[in-house]
Amino acid sequence: MKCTLQKSIILYNTIYMKWILILILIILVSPIYADMYSNYLDSLETAFSEGKTEQMLNLSNLIIDIDSSRAEGFYYKSYAYYINGIYDNALNIIESAISREDDIESRYLRLLIMDKINHPDYSTYLNKVYAENCSEIRLKELKSAYFYSINKMDSSLYYALNTIKGDPKHEYALYRAGVIFYNNKNYEKAEKILAQLVKYYNKNPYMMLLGKTYSKNKKYSAASSVFNSLIETSLNYRAYSNLSYTLYQSGKTDSCVSALMRMRQIYPDSVFIYQNMISIEQATGNSLILDTFDMHRELIFTFNDNIIEQIADAMFRHDYYERANAYYNELSLNENFTSRTSVQSYFFDGQYDKSLEMLSRMPSDSDTAMMIFINSFIGSNYYKLGNYFEAEMYFKNAYELNPLDTMMAFNLANTYYLNRKDLILRSFLDSLALISKSFSDKMIYNFFPEIIDSTAVQ
Repeated sequence: MKCTLQKSIILYNTIYMKWILILILIILVSPIYADMYSNYLDSLETAFSEGKTEQMLNLSNLIIDIDSSRAEGFYYKSYAYYINGIYDNALNIIESAISREDDIESRYLRLLIMDKINHPDYSTYLNKVYAENCSEIRLKELKSAYFYSINKMDSSLYYALNTIKGDPKHEYALYRAGVIFYNNKNYEKAEKILAQLVKYYNKNPYMMLLGKTYSKNKKYSAASSVFNSLIETSLNYRAYSNLSYTLYQSGKTDSCVSALMRMRQIYPDSVFIYQNMISIEQATGNSLILDTFDMHRELIFTFNDNIIEQIADAMFRHDYYERANAYYNELSLNENFTSRTSVQSYFFDGQYDKSLEMLSRMPSDSDTAMMIFINSFIGSNYYKLGNYFEAEMYFKNAYELNPLDTMMAFNLANTYYLNRKDLILRSFLDSLALISKSFSDKMIYNFFPEIIDSTAVQ
């Protein structure tokens, strides 16, 4: 009995001493672990500030191993996954951080992750977090971005402006507000916001939008200066485009043409350049612009038919029929191509067969005005080809569609005369007296001067 009691006392003392030793060990080791955690956390925050995501992952794993009850390791690990675009892992890990410490930093990161994966509960969670932290500028920016993404521009603008109040240098809020004001045609407010944006962030896309806003506000000198500054950048195409528009709007058409010519040296196959040069020619009547087209005719033939036809019509307006026909020839390769101006251009250039070919493509069920045009020009082409019988038929069709047209009356009378139909001609000329006695008399004198002369003698 005594022996058993002694053994129990010894065993108790042994266990007691063991726990004492463990406790002492914990007391001794705890500061070491605390120091390790603190040191690793400092290194982790440094890696975070420097954007070293791989180092962030390694350090966050070490911190979690040291003390998994704290949120820091999970937060930074989630952030590292977020930066690397591994959003599903990032979302799972940030949940672990929030379960340990539900603070605004973790909530904000969760929102960023949810936005990237288009999480169905994003807007609900955003509203919840915002309601509890409505003074947080970052959340106002997220609200603005969210409403912008779903095309609720009034709400987006409201939160963007509130973000700017709290942070006048907030890049994305400034840009978004500027874009919304610009799209709403509130160019004065857009200019104020965008000028502020460019002041803090002198980026080319922001400069471009500011230049366009200057132009809308008719500050053409300021706009031209901005666009000229962007010509040597990757945005040079848009810079030239907007510069030419601004110069044109300010009435500097020669400078506009010069800008378009410089632009064409870089982008010789740009349809935009030719469209604008045609517009300038139409507005100013400057035929010198057309000279530049012929030098690039083969390239122009690769453009769509609409551009080629616009150039051909511009040539026609300046009576450059031979040059116009070079473009109409290209267009005529498409058997569905029809054009009144091509008919006239070929006719005035003496290409009567080609003019007739273009006329043959026109629909036979056209309206009255078109049928008058078709018949009169078919008649005119046959007349020029010396086929007066065919010409008579079509002139008659045209005249019957418009009996008040004195030119058609003369053309028809002339074919009667050339076809030796004197009786028909005299009857026709007499009928013209019902429209105009003086016109009838002039026509009779033109074709039968002896009748008028004999009347005068009597």
